[in-house]
Amino acid sequence: MPTHVEESKKLSGQAVLLPHDVRSGMIVPILCRGTFNTDEFKEHCFDALDKKIRTKIAHNDIIVAGKDFAKGESGEESALALRGLGVSCVIAVSVNRIFLRNAINLGFPVVILPAALDMIEQGDILEVDPFEAIVRNVSKGLVAKGEILPKTFLRILKAGDIVNYINRKISNEDESPPVNQSPGSL
Repeated sequence: MPTHVEESKKLSGQAVLLPHDVRSGMIVPILCRGTFNTDEFKEHCFDALDKKIRTKIAHNDIIVAGKDFAKGESGEESALALRGLGVSCVIAVSVNRIFLRNAINLGFPVVILPAALDMIEQGDILEVDPFEAIVRNVSKGLVAKGEILPKTFLRILKAGDIVNYINRKISNEDESPPVNQSPGSL
């Protein structure tokens, strides 16, 4: 499982399609919430939607979802479960903003692509640049550009997760030269 996405590296994998309106409780059931046990998440991921889905997901596959992906209560568990299954990223027509923020904070890429279901079918081979929001459907020879995430989100993703991002900011502040201060201000 990658700990971060290199800015120059494109993600590639096979598309696993999900419908519109997949709620966060369909990704990780309520009984697993709060445990932060990735193995338990993997065991129950998508139980409320279709138990066969998790068996179809291979390492580096890409979830392609419709509108309102991960809507409802959206803790970190949904992104952790997907990452634990080996999913390399999510491409969705639209996503719950809390899920998006949690995913980025965990270093898990999400691309918002309104045309996702128009250009991608189950099993298509995809290449994704999450920093430029470019999705290439290799199987069909199609390319589309999604919504670019805010710069801070991209910096967090590049750092690997929010903890690495904050640690780098703190260490850069510690190494910065002192600000000129007048003798009276010390």
